[in-house]
Amino acid sequence: MSTGPRPKGPQPKAGPQKKSGGVRVPSTGSGGASTRRTLIAMGIAGLIVVAAALGYVLLGSGGGSSTDAIKQLEAAGCTVQTVAALPSGDHSVLMLFFVMTSLKKTP
Repeated sequence: MSTGPRPKGPQPKAGPQKKSGGVRVPSTGSGGASTRRTLIAMGIAGLIVVAAALGYVLLGSGGGSSTDAIKQLEAAGCTVQTVAALPSGDHSVLMLFFVMTSLKKTP
């Protein structure tokens, strides 16, 4: 009393399938050696930059004193006038600038 063939269920696959005709990437063979070399080169370059900056700050900035500038200007024939500095917190120079610009706008 068979009524016909029974349908079969889904068949299990036998592991991952490999695609044929795919692009093959050649291996470098060295693993992480090129990455390591790049990091070492970047570290050495960073140390060179830091050494150059320290050399500039410690040896090459050559600030000099303000009296040298005054002497050089006088030697060049310039007239130099020295004045006392404003007290700390005094902003009257800026306020005078704003007053002068506002007076120019008034007819």
